Amino acid sequence: MEYPTRNHPSSFHQQTIVYPVISRRSRGISIGINVSPTKRCTFGCVYCQIHVDRTKNAKELALLSPTIDLGQLRRELLATVDSAVSGRLFEEKRFDTWFVKNRTNAPYLMNPAGNDYMRNPETNKPLVWNTATGAVATFDDPEIGDEDFALEGTYEVNGEMVRPAFTYLLDAVK
Repeated sequence: MEYPTRNHPSSFHQQTIVYPVISRRSRGISIGINVSPTKRCTFGCVYCQIHVDRTKNAKELALLSPTIDLGQLRRELLATVDSAVSGRLFEEKRFDTWFVKNRTNAPYLMNPAGNDYMRNPETNKPLVWNTATGAVATFDDPEIGDEDFALEGTYEVNGEMVRPAFTYLLDAVK
């Protein structure tokens, strides 16, 4: 039985199988492959969010496995790799801006050397630039709206010129 994969929304050009991920540790891009676009899986990993009925035997579970269109996988993979290598991934905003601003460390301001975050001296919390107020704030300041985190630009903080971590990633892929 083949399961449909067309109704699985993606923030990356409506792809259903391949997606880019900004890697926090390596300061680069990882490319993910969604092996279960239908949310049906037979692996049964204990940490996974997809529920697998472990009372079924392996043969029954195999019948539930989704069929992946290998041609679609190839097209999406080539398009994603090309976009990442060329730098268009960032130029064309082919990423989930809200997610990058609100769920990653990309807006954290880096020190002038680019090797550590700028931090509030009292709380040691990372600093971000609030575009609505035009001022520095801690990353968890409740006054910052979802769209107010700067991802690009150079800002003066405590007499030093600093940039968000995201700009270092942009520099690395250009």
